[in-house]
Amino acid sequence: MPPAMMPDVNVLNAASRSNRPHHNAAYAYLEEVVAACADDAGLNPMPIGVANFLRLVTNLPCRERPLIGLM
Repeated sequence: MPPAMMPDVNVLNAASRSNRPHHNAAYAYLEEVVAACADDAGLNPMPIGVANFLRLVTNLPCRERPLIGLM
């Protein structure tokens, strides 16, 4: 089993929304991570990180427009 790897929730948040200030850098970083996984580096997201990302992007007070329904 590959080691658990979870990008920071803020990186995931920035990469998921093109209107975020650091979107391009975050998206490029995640593309590199996915490419590394193709080279057997392995990606095993931790459930707590995924849950925190979902909590953040669906929380109305945290953003002007939630991510729900946009995917």
